[in-house]
Amino acid sequence: MSSSASNASDSISGPRSSGQPSASSENEIPPKPSGSTDIGWNYGKLVKKNSYNEVKCNKCHKIVKGGIYRFKQHIAGIGGDVKACVMQTDEDRKIVREFLSGPQKKKVEKKKAENELREEVRISEERESMDSELVGEKRPRVVGPLNTVVASGKWKQTSINEAEKRKYKELAHDHCAMWAYAKGIPFNAFDDEEFDLFCECVGHHGPGYKGPSQYQFRVPLLNKAYKKIDEEMDKTKELWDEYGCSVLTDGWTDRKHRSVMNLCVHCKTGTHFLKSIEDSCNAHTGEYIFNWVEKCIQEVGENRVLQVVTDNHSSNMAAKNILKISRPNIFWSSCAAHTIDLMLEAIGKLPKYKLVIEKARSLTVFLYAHHSTLALMREFTNRRDLVRPGITRFATTFLSLSCLVDKKSQLAAMVSSTKWDDNRWSKTEKGRVTKATIYSDIFWTNARELLKMYTPLFKLLRIVDADRRPSMGFVYGMLEDAKNEVQAACNRKETTYRPIIDIIEKESRGRLDSALHLAAYYLNPYYYYRDRAIQDNSRVITALMSCISVFYQDEDIQDKIGSSEVLSYKMKEGLMGSGMAERYRKGFNGTDNFDPGNLDV
Repeated sequence: MSSSASNASDSISGPRSSGQPSASSENEIPPKPSGSTDIGWNYGKLVKKNSYNEVKCNKCHKIVKGGIYRFKQHIAGIGGDVKACVMQTDEDRKIVREFLSGPQKKKVEKKKAENELREEVRISEERESMDSELVGEKRPRVVGPLNTVVASGKWKQTSINEAEKRKYKELAHDHCAMWAYAKGIPFNAFDDEEFDLFCECVGHHGPGYKGPSQYQFRVPLLNKAYKKIDEEMDKTKELWDEYGCSVLTDGWTDRKHRSVMNLCVHCKTGTHFLKSIEDSCNAHTGEYIFNWVEKCIQEVGENRVLQVVTDNHSSNMAAKNILKISRPNIFWSSCAAHTIDLMLEAIGKLPKYKLVIEKARSLTVFLYAHHSTLALMREFTNRRDLVRPGITRFATTFLSLSCLVDKKSQLAAMVSSTKWDDNRWSKTEKGRVTKATIYSDIFWTNARELLKMYTPLFKLLRIVDADRRPSMGFVYGMLEDAKNEVQAACNRKETTYRPIIDIIEKESRGRLDSALHLAAYYLNPYYYYRDRAIQDNSRVITALMSCISVFYQDEDIQDKIGSSEVLSYKMKEGLMGSGMAERYRKGFNGTDNFDPGNLDV
């Protein structure tokens, strides 16, 4: 009774007014388009709310028309289309110029890759000469006045061969598309390099090509592919000797409820599958998992393995303790994505936020449960959905809650409309609760507060789970930044932020603050040169020395790295004094678009 009364009182503050956005919020101009990570918005802001054509410079206050690309030309000082900004520093101009040249570099690299692809499938270099011998010698070409016009590109006649090629290309596309639609082939499969190789080979073969049979796919071609991958693994193993590698475990249950554990090896070139173990008869205890990891370490080579990475299951934690005793020179790290997801889960279970998530889930479930309510919601949200799948379960919660907050005014307009009143589902108990939730100011206030708690952790989750670049050097630093952001979001009120900080520290303890994480944090120029207090942090320095002693058994090498090399790093000598570290610090934008391993210097 009290719950329904509170809901009613919460929603009575004007059902057709409280849900409407205020005039000030509607007229507010955002500094940049929602979700944009373009570097240009670091130097300018939008002039009009619904137009991206005009951008105002933060330094010279000039309004540049033509969109963000032309505005970046203004910052970079590239003349021709726009006047250069005289107030920008040389460093900023260089950063933006490098950003503008990025697409052109990618275009050149793509063309180069295509040429290399053709070289791979070229069976004989003599094919063109053989073709010319078959048709005989050509008469020398007589150049006339018309040839100069054609050669200049001013006029070109389409040849019969080009017209035929275009016709066959369209026909090939039609047949390929119909095959893909009929068999349910994922569209991203056609972006794969292997598909490009296949098309190139078919083109070299010419008419009459017939695809392999089912038997060929199942037996000879599969064995050939296995042998090829095995040969590529031999090349990869050479990198294991030079750079080391990590052993990864992934336990899961398939649709037939069979317990499966995959063992993979991760190194500089990426992740490579090693073996899969299906053993539903035995309990996956800590000792059982350790035995399989031990066999994997022996297969890869003890001197090559730097760390073992698993999730945070209790059995894996038990195996971690056994490994510490048997192999003290190998680190055991917890999966960062799983650990951060546990943080999000624990925060969502706090009483204040648990109610928000339950109400948001009930709201979306009701709207998606009926065709008429779903169609009505999409009509008011411009066909945008409220549910967005994420990397993990609680990442999905964050994204969906974020969508709800963004669509607050549209949802309020929906339940205030006559179409909602005419819908038969709006008159049910769940329909009335959904309307009360949308009109609840307390719900939206707590939802925004929860998003502020989730945002820094979700940002880190995207970086560690993107698997496109090294991220260990950012884990500890971004966790520290996340704690500061949480405190700022709670206005430094300890009674509000303390439960969140306690959860972050509890889940990261022994998992994301290991010696390896702290050493990577110390050796990350983005944090080291931003906060010089790291130099005097005894815990971080102890972790660095611990890693050096584990990685290098030779005492002379230990002394060299621990003294002269660390001192050079500290004093910005050598490469660290070339300006790269400063550009590295400026280049990181806190998103998974940043590539710390591929920064132009």
